[in-house]
Amino acid sequence: MMFWRPLQSVRILFGTVLACGVLYSFALFHWGTAAVGPTWSTFPGGPARVRFSFGAGLLVHRLRDRLRARGVPPLLLMGALPALALFRPGLVAQLLCVLLVFPLVVLLGARSEPSTGVGRRCDALGKASYCVYVLHRPPGALVYAAALLCTGRGLEAFAPWGGLVFLAGLVAAGLVLTDRVETPARRWLTHRPARDHRPPLPALRHGDAPLAPADPDHDAATAPPLNP
Repeated sequence: MMFWRPLQSVRILFGTVLACGVLYSFALFHWGTAAVGPTWSTFPGGPARVRFSFGAGLLVHRLRDRLRARGVPPLLLMGALPALALFRPGLVAQLLCVLLVFPLVVLLGARSEPSTGVGRRCDALGKASYCVYVLHRPPGALVYAAALLCTGRGLEAFAPWGGLVFLAGLVAAGLVLTDRVETPARRWLTHRPARDHRPPLPALRHGDAPLAPADPDHDAATAPPLNP
């Protein structure tokens, strides 16, 4: 809460994003990769990367209704990122994509109102995006190992088409898992207290003592006697 309240100001939020962008730029050129943070060797650059992306998302959300910009066809935006995968940008181009292009695509997408058919597709992809985000590493490692075992070359040797095929398969798997696993599991967890006729436990406030486990012997000993 102490750090959240200052970020309610657009000026402070913009300054925070700018500072984190500068720190991320130093990290990118220091380690020679835009993917700083996921390994122990690049871990010190991870906080700047996370804070920039988080702050940029908040800034896009705040500026969404303030900027006067024409909407861009959603299908054009959906094809922008796969089109960028056809190129092999250097570090400077990667930095510009992270700092400018990607936030701009998100902002233009947030200001675009898709039609009914495209809207349903966008809604499905949005629901599957978390599944894709969580599960992309294990399948990626498995596909990389399979390519190395079968061809003697890593997956990067088949760029960009190998990555596009993998991304399409990952999105398809995310759609299936979201529809068949995540959504039913979420629905079951949401309605479980109602089926058991038990209200959900109240959230503990600051200073409240935690609930003690039930003790049948203690309850029987301390219960008041029944009147005959």
